[in-house]
Amino acid sequence: MFDPPIRKSADKKVLIKSADKKYASKTLKHKEGIINLAKEKGEIKSADLLDMLDVGETWARTLLRELVADGTLVSEGGNRNKVYKLS
Repeated sequence: MFDPPIRKSADKKVLIKSADKKYASKTLKHKEGIINLAKEKGEIKSADLLDMLDVGETWARTLLRELVADGTLVSEGGNRNKVYKLS
């Protein structure tokens, strides 16, 4: 019986890198969309992103949290009334 060769970890690293590039590209595209939306409207809520950018609620919150951490956006208000503005 002949067993096929096992793929080495180097193959997995290539797959991870290509997935990382796809993730980074998608993230950048969505962040640019958020920034443009904030410029147009003055302030945005996470619910605005669900319709405008066609993203899920968890992904929208993740992107907003990253933009706040970067210093691009500033969050104001509590949980239900939170709005984001350009800094």
